[in-house]
Amino acid sequence: MSARTQLVLAMLLWLSIAAMLGIRGVSVLVGGHLALWLLVTAVALGIAKSRFLLDGVAERAARRMIERGRDACAGGFFSARQWMFAGVMIAVGLGLRFSPLPRSALAVAQVAVATALVATARVFLREALRA
Repeated sequence: MSARTQLVLAMLLWLSIAAMLGIRGVSVLVGGHLALWLLVTAVALGIAKSRFLLDGVAERAARRMIERGRDACAGGFFSARQWMFAGVMIAVGLGLRFSPLPRSALAVAQVAVATALVATARVFLREALRA
């Protein structure tokens, strides 16, 4: 598969996870006490996470996809280390979901991660348009 296809798949994966987390988080926050402030806080945290953490991860992943070039396995568009990082993030998310943490705090975390994923997906889009 071409580098462009790998980049688009990566972007779609990040956006689909963002949609799931965002819907869960927003559904808890909407209508609640301080909903607007919690949403604004979550979005601000997500933008910061995108800028200071995930952009670098996405840029390294995009560079890897471009260097792999054509005829690469579809599942290999992320490195083993990146897939392990995703697994850890899933495990942490599940742990938080079943923890005694207040639902509003979990919702803020979900919206923050969703925001970060959406913001960082632009890295894959930018590189796909260049490829």
